[in-house]
Amino acid sequence: MLLSQINGSPPPVLWSLIFISITFILTVLAAILINKRDKVRTKGLQEIAKKMGLNFSPKGSQLLLNQLDRFNFPTRRKRFWESFWITNLIEGNTGKIYISIFDVRESGKHGRQNAYLLLRSKALVCPEFRIEPESFLDKLDHAIGIGWHDIDFNKYPEFSDRFLVSSSDEEHFRKFFNVEAIPFFLSHPNLCVECKQNALLFTLPALFLTADLVEKHIAEAIELHNLLMVPKQTSN
Repeated sequence: MLLSQINGSPPPVLWSLIFISITFILTVLAAILINKRDKVRTKGLQEIAKKMGLNFSPKGSQLLLNQLDRFNFPTRRKRFWESFWITNLIEGNTGKIYISIFDVRESGKHGRQNAYLLLRSKALVCPEFRIEPESFLDKLDHAIGIGWHDIDFNKYPEFSDRFLVSSSDEEHFRKFFNVEAIPFFLSHPNLCVECKQNALLFTLPALFLTADLVEKHIAEAIELHNLLMVPKQTSN
C-alpha cells in the first residue's frame, strides 16, 4: 500500500490531475475574457472609423502586409514557421494623405503583436531614413563600431543623444531634414518612424489599437508629415 494512502493524503497522480484541471480552466477563462475584450475593442474601433469617415476591416489586408516588406518590418526577418496578419484596419483619405492604422499579430512561440500607422503621400518626396529611440545597447554598439550608423546633429545634442537616426543617403537627408521637427520628436520620446518611397511607417507605442487613441495617433502622424513637407530650416 502507498504511504500516501496510509496517511490518508491523495496520491501524487491525483495532485497532477488537479493541477492540470485548474490550469485548463484558467486558460479557458482567460481566452474567454480576452475574446470578449477584443470584441468590445473592435466595436469601438469600428465606431471611431465611421465617425472619422474612414473604412474599417476587422481582418485587415494581405496586400497592405506585403507592402510593409519594403520597411525594416518583422516580416522581412520571419522564419518559415512564422506568419503575420493584420487586424482592425482603419484606412482612408484625409485630404491628400492616405492613412492606414492597424494591429499586426505574429504566430509562433511568442505570439507578439503591435500597432502601426502607415501614412502615404505623393507629395512626400524625401530620402529614406529611420528615426527611433536610442537605447544603451545602441550606444554600446556605436562605441565599438557595429550596428546602425547614427547621424548626429552637433547643434542639437539632446535630440542626437535620445534618438538613433539612420539614412542610406546621409548628405541628402541632412539637406532635407527640417530641424523644426526636432521639438516634435523630443516631445514624443517613444516615437519610431521610417520613411520609404513616399510613405512614413510609425511603430506605435502600443501593443494594440484602442479607439480613444486613434485620432491622436493620426493627428500626430499628419503633424510630422507637415513639418517634413515645409523645411524652413534644414539640419545643414
